[in-house]
Amino acid sequence: MADRASNRVNDPACPTSELDEGAIAKILRRLNQSFRTQTTPAALGQVAIEQLSQTLQLDQALLYPYEAGDAVLSALVQFGTPGLTPIFPQELHLRQLPLLQQSLAQVKVAIFEQASGNHGDDPALWSILAAPIGYLGTAYGLLLLARRGCDSANAQGSDGPAWSDREQAFVEDVAAQLGGAIAYIFSKSKTKA
Repeated sequence: MADRASNRVNDPACPTSELDEGAIAKILRRLNQSFRTQTTPAALGQVAIEQLSQTLQLDQALLYPYEAGDAVLSALVQFGTPGLTPIFPQELHLRQLPLLQQSLAQVKVAIFEQASGNHGDDPALWSILAAPIGYLGTAYGLLLLARRGCDSANAQGSDGPAWSDREQAFVEDVAAQLGGAIAYIFSKSKTKA
């Protein structure tokens, strides 16, 4: 399958991450080791957000905890490029965001683009990857990752969003590892109670 972001290589507005299989495996091993030393979902999320932001050259990244039935999600961990107006609010009202509701219900990644009028006369277009944090079909949270100025229209003729298949698979792997670690913390706290 062709890499959807391959046309972004020479476009400075659309960063590309140099992810090869060896680099991905190394990062995932390092994350797994870091996750083993963390004892709270917030600490786990901080490690994941920092690694994803650095590796994927993100402009904004947030982690929202989630339990089935939640109507409003509040950001637990966040990263944002200094000087950029954030596109995501501290609180997400899921009833107003059916795509994210569906993503959480199915524990499946969703990719979409969103315009923001917060940047003067030139509204910014953001490419967003929403990845549920899950384990064994149960969602424990949601990662929202964004790049400003990367869209399928400015990706020099690319017919897909500004996320490569490899980047998407990497985020899915991180979300799955994070979900397993959070599930372990929850199960450990239940056995102590």
